[in-house]
Amino acid sequence: MKVENYQVERLSARIYQFHSDGVRGNIEMIIIFTPLRDNAFNLGFGVWNELLEKVDDSIETRNGDTDKILGTVAHTTLNFLSEIPEANIYATGSCPMRTRKYQMGINKHLRDLKETYKVQGLVLDIHSPDARIGAIPDWQGEWQNLEPGVNYDAFLLSLK
Repeated sequence: MKVENYQVERLSARIYQFHSDGVRGNIEMIIIFTPLRDNAFNLGFGVWNELLEKVDDSIETRNGDTDKILGTVAHTTLNFLSEIPEANIYATGSCPMRTRKYQMGINKHLRDLKETYKVQGLVLDIHSPDARIGAIPDWQGEWQNLEPGVNYDAFLLSLK
C-alpha cells in the first residue's frame, strides 16, 4: 500500500509521534496502540495537548493534510502488525463523520489490504440500547468482512 506519510518517531513500544505540517503550521500528533485484552489493541491518534499532557482525538487540525495524516496512521499500523503479527487492531472515529472518513480511506486501499490482512467492519445492533456500552470490541453488533457500500461503526485489522 503506497500512501504519502510523515516520518514517525517511536516514543515507546506502543506510542509514536509525528508532525503535521500544513497551512496552520507544525502540529504534534501522537499515535497510541492501547492494549485491550489478549492480543487486542485500540488504535488511537490525535493532537498532543501539551497543557493537559494527553492526546486529544477531537481536534480538527484543518492543516490541509488529512490524507497524509491518515496515511501516516495507516503506515504505522501496518508496521505495528508486522512487529506483533498476532495483534488485532480495533479502530473507530471519535464521531460518525470521522469513522466515515476512515472507512473511505480503507476502501480506497481495500483490494491491496485484503491480500495480506483480514479487514472487518462492525455494524452496530441499532435495536440494542446498549450497543455502544464499554469500548470496542465489546460493542454489540456483527463483525463482517469489509465490503464497499456498507457503513461500519468500527474496524478490525489483523494479519491473515
